[in-house]
Amino acid sequence: GVSMYLRRSAEIIEQNTLQVAQQWMKSVSAPLENENMGMDKYNFDSESIMNILSKFIEEAPAEVLTREIMASYYGAVVVWCITRGEIGLSDSIESYCENGLRASLEKYERN
Repeated sequence: GVSMYLRRSAEIIEQNTLQVAQQWMKSVSAPLENENMGMDKYNFDSESIMNILSKFIEEAPAEVLTREIMASYYGAVVVWCITRGEIGLSDSIESYCENGLRASLEKYERN
């Protein structure tokens, strides 16, 4: 579910090159007045993750967990951009999925 979504998203970002990701981060962190591209993408990712999670956990914890996942996922993209690819995006996402995400999901899973 969520791990597959994050891993696939990281692959797509890496395939589009570091320079594209860096330019995207610049434009979404300081958008022009009428630009909503960054928020649109954030909302798309957030809603996609929330839909996956809602099948497994109650709605309130799913909202909290979605925000945590988005912070970790987008944080990994930012670190990848800042380090100019030195810290691998796919490696960071893989580590997160195997450790942090797994622990969070286990905490909130329905019995």
